[in-house]
Amino acid sequence: MAAVSGPSVARHPSPYKRPTQKVSRSSTSHTAPADPYYGHESTSKICTNFVTHLFACPELPPISTTNPTAPSPRLDLFIAYALHRTRLHPSVTFAALYLLRRLKARFPAARGSSGHRLFISAFMLASKVICDDTYSNKSWSIVGQGMFALREINQMEREMCSYLEWQLNVEPTALKEFEEKHRRLCHRQRRTPPVLLRPHRRSSPVARLRHRLQRLHRG
Repeated sequence: MAAVSGPSVARHPSPYKRPTQKVSRSSTSHTAPADPYYGHESTSKICTNFVTHLFACPELPPISTTNPTAPSPRLDLFIAYALHRTRLHPSVTFAALYLLRRLKARFPAARGSSGHRLFISAFMLASKVICDDTYSNKSWSIVGQGMFALREINQMEREMCSYLEWQLNVEPTALKEFEEKHRRLCHRQRRTPPVLLRPHRRSSPVARLRHRLQRLHRG
């Protein structure tokens, strides 16, 4: 159901089968959940750290000039909501990060003004490459909480495919190693206690003067 045209892309076997997927608008009401991460806090923070460090982009989206009333969730909450609404296999999430790393390798000087745009573009493409059945672009606009209109979703998809030169496949072994590496890194960061630095105590003016006089007398 992809909205872009281009060379055929070999698909990985889907980790599961599902019927044609649709996201209903009726369930998009943003009542505050008990868990704002919907059970995806660890993965969403891995993704957020990865995107923000790789592309030096802020965690808050830029203010939309065309739609000032558009939601502006923090990136980790935006990603958690996307994971919750799509319920895709974790391999899709890490394949999206893998594609972003490939994008950065192609354009080392690239910086991003919107991590939301980068993530949703890569996540959408990864799902279409890995899964046999996938969401329509209209549904992806809903997954993006209305931050991006359908025409923007289509444009983002075309641009990402072009930037990656349609190199959208990720070898399963490489993907598994990539996911394990970043999960281990996240686990180590959680276990490492913060380093508390002792405040530097400045000596009093009298003590400094006494020290200088002592050095003069020794000289």
